[in-house]
This record gives sequence, structure tokens and C-alpha cells, in this order.
Amino acid sequence: MATIDGLENMTASRLIEEIRQGGRFRMYTYCVSILVMTFRRPSKIKYVPPHASKIAAGLPFAATSFFLGWWGFPWGPIYTIGNIVTWLRGGTDLTESVLGDAERVFRQGFATPEELKTLKDIGLDLGMRRL
Repeated sequence: MATIDGLENMTASRLIEEIRQGGRFRMYTYCVSILVMTFRRPSKIKYVPPHASKIAAGLPFAATSFFLGWWGFPWGPIYTIGNIVTWLRGGTDLTESVLGDAERVFRQGFATPEELKTLKDIGLDLGMRRL
């Protein structure tokens, strides 16, 4: 799994508790145009804590599209508007997908043995659907 922004110094139990309270993994898109070429790219996955703004988390990507995306014809304006609409909706929620890969990540050292037991108790081997 790729590096996720926002998980620095986070323990597995704290992450689980925050996800239960509404924390989510989000991805945003941005575009950059150079005359007739427009490049649309996804951001890294960002962890947005429960009481943080998902719109504020995507602001750098919306700003990049707003200032650098318009200039390519014809896709620059189309992609820019699409990216800004997606940003205003809070990006793309990838929480289920990330949690589906969580067991592998937790087993690679992110969780202590006690936390692994807790993860199994809440349904980790079912893709954490009971969260």
C-alpha cells in the first residue's frame, strides 16, 4: 500500500477509534495544463481525522487545478471543473478500500500483537465491515 498522508505517529488502536468517530481516507485529483496537453493526476491518499474538514484537506489540489488546469484546450477547463466539483464534495472516499488492505499493513508492524487481536475482534478479517 502506498504511503498515506496524515498517519504519522498514529497507533492502530487510535486509528480504529478515529475511524469509528468518522475519520476517513480521501483522495483528490488535480490537473495541470500546457497549451494543448492537460495532465490529470490523483493525489496521495490522505487521512482526514473525524473533526477535520475534508474540503480543507483537498484545498492544495483544487488550487493547483484552478491556477494551472484551465490552459489546455479542450480538456483543461473540463478537467478543472470536474476536479473542483469533486473537491467540493470532499474528494473520493477510499476508506473501505484502504481498510480492505489493512490486515496486510497491520501485520507489517503497524499494530502490536494486542492491537491485532482487537482488530480481529472487530472484524478485520471481514474487511472491517463492522466498523
